[in-house]
Amino acid sequence: MKSPRFELVILDWDGTVADSTGIIVDAVISAAESAGVKAPPRQLILKTLGLGLNQLLLKLFPHLSSEILEKVAEGYRSHYHANEGNSYLFDGVREGIERLYQNKCKLAVATGKSRKGLKFALQDTELNRYFSSTKTVDECFSKPHPHMVEAILEETQIPADRAVIVGDTHYDIEMGKNAHIQTIAVTYGAQPKDVLISFEPLACFDSFKEVVDFLKEATIKSGFVVFFEGKYHAYINQCKHLPIELDYKPNEFMDDQKQWIICSTHGAIYHPASGECISGPCRGEILEKLNVLESNDVLWVEIY
Repeated sequence: MKSPRFELVILDWDGTVADSTGIIVDAVISAAESAGVKAPPRQLILKTLGLGLNQLLLKLFPHLSSEILEKVAEGYRSHYHANEGNSYLFDGVREGIERLYQNKCKLAVATGKSRKGLKFALQDTELNRYFSSTKTVDECFSKPHPHMVEAILEETQIPADRAVIVGDTHYDIEMGKNAHIQTIAVTYGAQPKDVLISFEPLACFDSFKEVVDFLKEATIKSGFVVFFEGKYHAYINQCKHLPIELDYKPNEFMDDQKQWIICSTHGAIYHPASGECISGPCRGEILEKLNVLESNDVLWVEIY
């Protein structure tokens, strides 16, 4: 699959970043029982995950009075907050977020959690620093309304065609489509693959690592062009040893046989014609090369 180029990745939290769907389902059941209400089946609760709490309870308990619904909501908050520290990141999430961040991709969160709940989760997981924007149902309309995505796009100043949302429910996919951005579904959260695929996301993956592998190729990367021995050579500007951009020194480009591309961050030396590292921690690795075409005194670089 040829992937688009993304500058912004918006992540759902529960069921996508954190393995917390079980805590949410248990909180709904406990809250219903505490309020003297028959609890719905677990599978039915799972189908509502992704909505804000008020919308979720209205969908599960459409015939309850507002007074009883408020009791259920209070019971839910009490049970959830008592157990929210027991949720964990899915395998590969922390490493994947770091990879995207190092790849100069902006990250955001759009969640049905409360602001208080998301603040706790970000602090508990120590992921705060990675996100340029976070939106919750406390300041935006619930999914699948596009409000959260639209607010993130406005705050980050990223156009819709450069953004993608990753989520585990059809509400995430619908919200993304309503906001005119691309969508990616993950199957390890609340909803099964067949349900997610029926809402036609751009892609559907079984692990967060697969998502990141796809997005890493799909994120915007910078590049550079060098002129060596009468020819132009273009490369993706990313070190092969560390996920960082090369910090090369223009004064190292000399018109003789000692012309090298030198990364002053850790001293790796690359040959300008082949992109091969001939000295340093990346020795033997080769920079990702781009095709260059000279036409009518214009230099064209193929980036896809």
